[in-house]
Amino acid sequence: MTFDELLRRIGNKSVYDQQELKTKYDNDKNVVIIEMLYYGYFGEGHNVNMDWLDNNGLWSSSTYPALIQLSPDQFKQILREGNIDVDNVIID
Repeated sequence: MTFDELLRRIGNKSVYDQQELKTKYDNDKNVVIIEMLYYGYFGEGHNVNMDWLDNNGLWSSSTYPALIQLSPDQFKQILREGNIDVDNVIID
């Protein structure tokens, strides 16, 4: 892949600027691109923030985020706040 192809592939989604990408492209034997998909957007005006989660007992700033476990009902509560029809979501 040429550097121009790499730039087209990455677009504006990189944490590196163009010069940093060029340096990595020129000096690293293997360049790996990981594209992350953000799938937590509920639509304009329906974002669920940390204050709402905390006020509703779904988040604790004293707990490491990866250790928080939500019940199916708690997860549905978050989806409802995001204006998502939970009848169309499979929760297993």
